[in-house]
Amino acid sequence: MQPSRKVLLALLRWMKRKRAAAKKRSDARKASLRSQARRRRLALVALAAVLDEEAQAGPREKRDRRKIVRSRDSWKGSCMYGYLYLQVNDDTKRKVYADNFRMTPKTFDKIASDISGSGLAFVPRIGAVKKNEVKPVSFKLGVCIYVLALGASTKTAADVASIGKSTCELWLLQFTEVCLKVLKPQYMPAKPLAPERVEQVRSEFAARRGISNAAMACDCQRSERRFAVAVRGSLRNLYTLLYWRLTD
Repeated sequence: MQPSRKVLLALLRWMKRKRAAAKKRSDARKASLRSQARRRRLALVALAAVLDEEAQAGPREKRDRRKIVRSRDSWKGSCMYGYLYLQVNDDTKRKVYADNFRMTPKTFDKIASDISGSGLAFVPRIGAVKKNEVKPVSFKLGVCIYVLALGASTKTAADVASIGKSTCELWLLQFTEVCLKVLKPQYMPAKPLAPERVEQVRSEFAARRGISNAAMACDCQRSERRFAVAVRGSLRNLYTLLYWRLTD
């Protein structure tokens, strides 16, 4: 049975519309490609003009890093500098360290010495400071311990030390790496302590707390929530326990 005239006409009209739609899509695609090619040519012309101007102008002067003055003597005029380096009597110094770092000056100096001797101490960003302005390890350590001991925000600690917030955050990240590589093997060894060392720790703990033969102690005054202000990650609990061991 042959198709009727109406069916043939409808089929022809459908094929015509289909060819027209395909041609329209093809024309739109070609127009898009021509437009992209034109934009590329214009961009290349503009880039060539800029490069030509720079070549004629010669080498540009090196711009100094942006520096924000936060105190009259920069970090040496900060509260943190006073906490760490002002000459005061022993009782006052112990009180200052207890209030701001939750540890004794002797413990603080021991940690600073361990970090300095490792060769892994806080590496400054390239071009961030001049060689004669590099801050000592004890100052950077003080900023990190201030955040961890008091639960202070990085902005607060940065203001106390007259440094930038980003610098404080960088030091905290570097401090956690140093903790794992330098301090953890000493204060959280994988192997058990020697019997004589265990006896020494027990006697010292008994003298301080009045509890003899303690097997393990954990100072819960330092909350994990506060520590998480500075350090975040899957090893947060390890860092917290390590810091508890350092501060007590």
